[in-house]
Amino acid sequence: MDTVLRFREVWPDATLLNLYGMTETASNVAAYDTARLPADAERVPVGRPVAGASLSVRDRLGRRLPSGVAGEVWVSGPPLALGYVGGDGEDRFTTDDAGVLHYRTGDRGRQLPDGVLGITGRADNQITVRGYRVELEEIEATLRKAPDITDAGAYAESEGGDARIVACFTADEESGPAALRGYLRDRLPDYMLPARIQQVPRLPLSTNGKLDRTALRTLVESIGQEQTAGFTPTDDTETAVAALWQELLGAPPASADQNFFDAGGHSLLAVRLANRLAKTAGRRVPLRRILGAPTVPAIAALCRETQQEEQA
Repeated sequence: MDTVLRFREVWPDATLLNLYGMTETASNVAAYDTARLPADAERVPVGRPVAGASLSVRDRLGRRLPSGVAGEVWVSGPPLALGYVGGDGEDRFTTDDAGVLHYRTGDRGRQLPDGVLGITGRADNQITVRGYRVELEEIEATLRKAPDITDAGAYAESEGGDARIVACFTADEESGPAALRGYLRDRLPDYMLPARIQQVPRLPLSTNGKLDRTALRTLVESIGQEQTAGFTPTDDTETAVAALWQELLGAPPASADQNFFDAGGHSLLAVRLANRLAKTAGRRVPLRRILGAPTVPAIAALCRETQQEEQA
């Protein structure tokens, strides 16, 4: 949307089309004239089919979805290829009961009220967090609206079989994750809140100009290694607590006074932390005490107290 606005400022009388196509088609399969774009629009639609193509939005079983309901975009018609050389990835091509060949794009979209197609993200960027379906693009879009944020990207990683969201952002100046976490908490449900929010110098892009989430993960991991020295344990107990902290939250504690929940923790992770602290403390540390003292030094002190109580 920002690109469209900048284009209009420089060339107000020029035509700017948003074209939609993929390698598996011989041409673009949809087009949208951005002159029709409302001033308050947040996304630029890909428009209506062109070149004889047919576009539909379908569920996981291949059933057509009504207008306004998000699903996967399927393409059919003359521009569509017959398949891949060698047969790799043939599961993307499917033939319906009427014998029509379709290509499953992997893009998620929905038909807008005026009949044009809008793309909302990628089907492979939809994850499940605590039983809820989450689209990473929705988190990115919310983060981009935060004050002073220039761009945002997110990816998911697995911890103990559960998906954990890592959100990254770029800004002209150094910005603290705590303020952004409060901003997101007011606008997103609890299960969509990132476990980690990390400022990065840039968002890595693939050769086609899209966010490279694999490269972003590598970048964040390298930053995490550099920040490991942000907290220095004073004894073996704090070392053990800090190790569990990093295991559960995906990043080491940034400082001695960092709050477990401000760092991306939630109630389920706090329960998991209490259970794992039993090995360090000799018995399970009461969850209510962790909730009241959610920093590494305070949790380590609880472990010592629990050890003393166990010995007594």
